[in-house]
Amino acid sequence: MLIAAVGATAQHASPRPARTPHGGAGIVRADGAVGQLRLDRSTAIDVQQFAGAADYSGIGAFRSGGVVPLFLALGYHCRHLKGGGIPTRRDDGTGTRHPRPSGVDCVTIYYVNTRTNRLALFTSRSPRFRTTAGTRPGIRWSNIKDQGHTAQPCLGLLFIDARGASLALSNIGGTAPSGDPPGPIAGGRVFDLELESTRHPLSLECPEW
Repeated sequence: MLIAAVGATAQHASPRPARTPHGGAGIVRADGAVGQLRLDRSTAIDVQQFAGAADYSGIGAFRSGGVVPLFLALGYHCRHLKGGGIPTRRDDGTGTRHPRPSGVDCVTIYYVNTRTNRLALFTSRSPRFRTTAGTRPGIRWSNIKDQGHTAQPCLGLLFIDARGASLALSNIGGTAPSGDPPGPIAGGRVFDLELESTRHPLSLECPEW
């Protein structure tokens, strides 16, 4: 559901600094930093102090049936979809352990692991976020200066790994590599930035699986 606040977490969150736009902004680093937030350390309250009251709040998982941990998704700049969107905790009934989608998609999403109550995954298509090398969502793939690697089966992603976390840059409109190990991604643009905890991951193999 789209909401103006996130229950009790919003009630206790302090106002964010005036300079921080709704949804947040800043540098995303492979060591687990999203602006002033840190993977495996920041709570849902910390997220809202940084990014403001979420436009969407929902419990979900990237696989149903307890295969992976549940998360609390805090979304910003959201829209309704007829299909797809942030996963819920309900099964889609296909027997594949895929979750039923919420029908809501957000530009920026902070995923809090409900087992640790700490931020475990961050994704954003907002150009307000950038890597230390200056990569922002929307720029040409050929302009990326970050050094990383591609990997099977997560084609279409460039990974920059650090201890305890991994930053992935996803491609849209380009040519996915083939082979094992896969070759470089060609063409297209940066779709989003995806920062995931490797200590307490929410997904299987690739971010958002």
